[in-house]
Amino acid sequence: MTNDDSGPNDVDTVTLRRSDVLARLAALTSTHADLVGRAAEVARAIEVEKALLRYFPAAGGDGAARPRTIREMLKVVMAEAGEPIRIRQMSDAIQERFGVSVARTSISPILRKMLLRGDVEHIGDKWTLAGPATPKGSQE
Repeated sequence: MTNDDSGPNDVDTVTLRRSDVLARLAALTSTHADLVGRAAEVARAIEVEKALLRYFPAAGGDGAARPRTIREMLKVVMAEAGEPIRIRQMSDAIQERFGVSVARTSISPILRKMLLRGDVEHIGDKWTLAGPATPKGSQE
């Protein structure tokens, strides 16, 4: 006696037409191409969202909105430094504080504009936030 469940006359026969197999293969290939295209679109959308989040970060855990522009981030890191700092230090502080990589070539023009507006002071090769303006006529 054997453990084989099949009887002596159990034979399965499958007949396939070549045209049916080729048609099904073509349909699956088309579906695969569509899915690959959609996956690429989703990947691009995710990259765009990531890029936007680097420039417009979500609110922090305490509910306060974090600064969104390079100018605002520069003001924060210069205020936190408490003393004049170099552009490289600003870039490193922005990366550490906000998780955003900002190139020196992006920081320098903004600092120049801030200097023209009186927001910052340039001391040698370092920068600091401008102090409050002394009113005319005051004795200090």
